[in-house]
Amino acid sequence: MKNLTIRDFDKKIDSSSIDSFLLSRKESHNHNYYDSPEWFKWKFLDSPNGTAIMPTAFDDKKIVGANYYGIYPLLKNGLEISAILPYEAFVHQSAQGKGLFKNLIKLAEQTAQDEKVHIMMSFPNKKSIQGFKSSGWTYIPNSVTYWLKPVISFKVIKNILDLKKAFQPNKSTESNNFQFGEPKHNLYKDQIHGLWSKEYLNWRFNILPQAEYIHLQNKSFEIVARIGSRGKLKEAQIIYLDCKTVDFNRKPFKKLIKQLTKVTSSDLISFPMSSHYPIYEKMKSLGFYKLPSGTQFCYKVLDDKNLSEELKFSLCGLDFHTY
Repeated sequence: MKNLTIRDFDKKIDSSSIDSFLLSRKESHNHNYYDSPEWFKWKFLDSPNGTAIMPTAFDDKKIVGANYYGIYPLLKNGLEISAILPYEAFVHQSAQGKGLFKNLIKLAEQTAQDEKVHIMMSFPNKKSIQGFKSSGWTYIPNSVTYWLKPVISFKVIKNILDLKKAFQPNKSTESNNFQFGEPKHNLYKDQIHGLWSKEYLNWRFNILPQAEYIHLQNKSFEIVARIGSRGKLKEAQIIYLDCKTVDFNRKPFKKLIKQLTKVTSSDLISFPMSSHYPIYEKMKSLGFYKLPSGTQFCYKVLDDKNLSEELKFSLCGLDFHTY
């Protein structure tokens, strides 16, 4: 590799390199499938929040590394905060050991600063954490908890050891037509959380869904769950919750969970979240059990204007599940 360069992907001149991105990504993650150019365009270029920040490593015109971040506005006490969230990160095996990933992080930070981004977030694997820490990122260990509510049945008891297996989401077979309401963003106090919009939810879950999802709502709550399995146990994993009322009402929430269990015939209902999620302290009394999560979280503040020293990130599956 004699012509390695790192620069931001330019959709006007680099479209011919998308196929090489898809191949390098497949081989880097050891996937047994290719994503499509349609997926690339949907995920990185067509979000209603704006085109992703896309630092890319090229070997001539072949893409051998990427560290892409999606535009992901946050909200804190009514203040909108410009932020970005990781969309993709890899360095192909043929290009490793050359310091590419660290340089891709640096370019992402530089581009983010140029675009007036205040906060960068990432959910790295454990092997990558030290690289982020050495680049000035703040790492919050054990920041995400996996809350699990099992259905008491012979099947669950018989396959109890499957709880140790990883959750595997079902693949989507078609687009969705979920009718979302405009998010109310109730319950939050001084936490930092995603500033989701109806357009964003439609883009994320309807246009090109990356898993099997279900959308349910009543007068008090609206949820989206991923459907999958943990060994022989079927699981519905709540990744989005919006409370339509000012206060959290336990009764309609429990009814919605019961409906989710029945409609999906699930053995397990799960709800991963950070310790600053508004209903975290209520989960045990709602019948959920706390399990450790392998999700790691770190962030970097690029501009601390209007931000307090203590940042309480309210995170849920909508934030940290890849797609």
